[in-house]
Amino acid sequence: MGLFGKKRSNTDSNQGRRLKNLIEEETNREDEDLTFLTYLYKVKDSEVEPYIRPMSLFLDVVEMIMSNPVDFKSGDRLATVYRAERIYKEIFIYDEETPNAEELQRVFVELFDEGGAIAMDLYDSGLFRTFYDKSNYIYLVNAISVYPNLREVFTVLTNYGISVREYYIDDGEYLSNMIRVAKALSDAAPMQYESITSTELTKVQRMNGIYNLDAVDVARAEKQLQETRQIMDHSLDVITQVDQRTKQLQEVMEEVSNTIRDIGRREAEIMQNTAETCKQDLATEYKNEIKNQKKQISLKSEQFVKQMFEDASKELEQLRTMAKTISSSTSLEITKMNQEAENVLRRVQRMVNDDEEVRRILKQADENQEFMRKVSQIEMFNDTNLAAIEQVVSNQARITAEAAEVQAATGAQTATGAQPTVIIKQPSANAIAQEPTVVFAAPERGENVRTADDIVDYSVNPLLDPEIPFKDRLAIVMKEKNRRMKKGEHFHEVFDDVLIALMEDSNPYLIGPSGCGKTYMVRQLTELLNLDFIDIGYINEEYDILGFQTATGGYSTPNFYLCYKYGMVAFCDELDNGNSRATVKLNSFLSNVKNASYNFPNGENVKRHSNFRIIAAGNTSGNGADSNYNTREKIEESVQQRFMPIYVNYDNEVEKAILADYPDWFSFIVLFRTATTAWGESSGMGEASGILTTRDASHIKRYLDNDSFDTSQIVKYEFIQTKELDYLLFLENYMKDRIVEYPDAEAIFLNFADQVEQIREKGGRR
Repeated sequence: MGLFGKKRSNTDSNQGRRLKNLIEEETNREDEDLTFLTYLYKVKDSEVEPYIRPMSLFLDVVEMIMSNPVDFKSGDRLATVYRAERIYKEIFIYDEETPNAEELQRVFVELFDEGGAIAMDLYDSGLFRTFYDKSNYIYLVNAISVYPNLREVFTVLTNYGISVREYYIDDGEYLSNMIRVAKALSDAAPMQYESITSTELTKVQRMNGIYNLDAVDVARAEKQLQETRQIMDHSLDVITQVDQRTKQLQEVMEEVSNTIRDIGRREAEIMQNTAETCKQDLATEYKNEIKNQKKQISLKSEQFVKQMFEDASKELEQLRTMAKTISSSTSLEITKMNQEAENVLRRVQRMVNDDEEVRRILKQADENQEFMRKVSQIEMFNDTNLAAIEQVVSNQARITAEAAEVQAATGAQTATGAQPTVIIKQPSANAIAQEPTVVFAAPERGENVRTADDIVDYSVNPLLDPEIPFKDRLAIVMKEKNRRMKKGEHFHEVFDDVLIALMEDSNPYLIGPSGCGKTYMVRQLTELLNLDFIDIGYINEEYDILGFQTATGGYSTPNFYLCYKYGMVAFCDELDNGNSRATVKLNSFLSNVKNASYNFPNGENVKRHSNFRIIAAGNTSGNGADSNYNTREKIEESVQQRFMPIYVNYDNEVEKAILADYPDWFSFIVLFRTATTAWGESSGMGEASGILTTRDASHIKRYLDNDSFDTSQIVKYEFIQTKELDYLLFLENYMKDRIVEYPDAEAIFLNFADQVEQIREKGGRR
């Protein structure tokens, strides 16, 4: 919705009377326009049927033209009506059946506002059609209307907007870009206009992955590609040679290893056979010696036998020593053979390592790995990818059209009232033929690829721009507020104070009872200032402000983070109902230092957006619980000091406007509220419970308009239910003594008194 967006009714049961009044008003003018008056008479007598339909829309336009004698003087009014018909044909293609006709009718009338697009001759049908939300066109005109070189800027801006629109899906981003370019044009000399728009158009195209490549760049890329292919072919030959040489070395080493193993195995077998033969020879010699000794024993005496046994034992010991010596020699020989084999392997390894040619080839292979990585980056400029760039452009146009159809079909809005955002990301070099996903670029080593998600428009809202005098900005907002008041919109008596505090970035804290219109006031403020707001509710834990890292490594993004980064109003409702230890975390965001930033738990250092604001609301002053709000905590003193407290009470003037068609009910509400105040003062309880709120007044109006509840039902549910009998009797007696001061409310009071008496007769039972 635009800066001064508000829906306009298309129904009017008194169209004939409205036309008659317009004729009388024109007749009584000092600067009476006879041709225009004649035209109105012809419309009244049905001699002329206006092209603008329905009749209520035609009358709205005529009223706007007649109420603006500064811009549309006598003699110009009929011409302005004819111009309005031509513009109507451009906007309402299918007359009243045109999609979003109701919203378009409101914008159509606002074009003729005082100092508006038609008055300043700032309407261009081509530029108007580029906006999905036509209210944004009104906002653009109002934003640039303060520039001294307005006509030159608008002409250049129109051509730029038509050419750049195809690269934006979101109306908000497109509008922000147009305002930023308009400011740059206003600050520059006319000779710089073409350079500024050309630079901005190129920047937007590159953000969408579109690069202008001329024939020289293409030829240079083809030449580099050809040279790269030649180098790559040579590298493949070198790699092939290295592979062959490596295979040969592996074969040689395998052959040497097999030979060494065969030699060791054969030598071990020989040594084992030798040892076995020695053992067999020793056994044979031993047996023979035993036989000889036995023969000697049988021939000699006992002494001789003893001597022989001794000699035999010595001989046997010697033989055993010899066997051990032979066995040790055999093991030593085997060990020497194994050591020799290892020495041979080490010599072969040294031979390989000392080969300069081998080391050079291996080093070149390592260098080729880095070379191949660079080749893979250059390959993105081959014929296939260069042809795919054109495909990306066509995909961009197709996705833009589809997104526009989805947005028109759904009309969906986010919780803040903003249109849903569609972000297009271009494909990477390795996936250029796929649907657009990331920016089309080949990043160098260590470079971060930026996507559309990383682009935040930090343009300051003109109504919040400190470089523009505050009085000028406030005058623009108050002008629109007065216009809305003439149309019947109601504003709270402290609205202007809250508005100034918000524009001055003073963190207003709205203190008032439930239902007095605090949230509605925030909505009015953000609409007048063209800001989005998110009601983040009361703050229970720090992560309601900062978010937190999830168990899977992701980041749970809080609404407060979105407000801080993208320049929205964070509405901290029921601030006194939150956790005082958690609300202290707001101190980091309430100082309002220029160029401030904050490191959120996801590791991102977020810059404070110039349009970011904080509004808080609560039912108490922040000093703890009272009789009606007994669960409220005391707000930490450091937090209170950073807010500007503004008391917002029930405003009888607002309720009088709400119930303008039902003065009897308004009188009764005033009398009833006076009685509840008297009860609170007499009981020493402060504010009485069950007091009627502004929200309740709106409910009563709806019941009466729809004829859904009768008087007895409204009195029962809005004024009697949940109240104790003694409280009701006090209210009845108090109002009875003062009903003469409110004669319009007498019938409703009698109904109230009758229901209270029935409850009293039943002993308090309802």
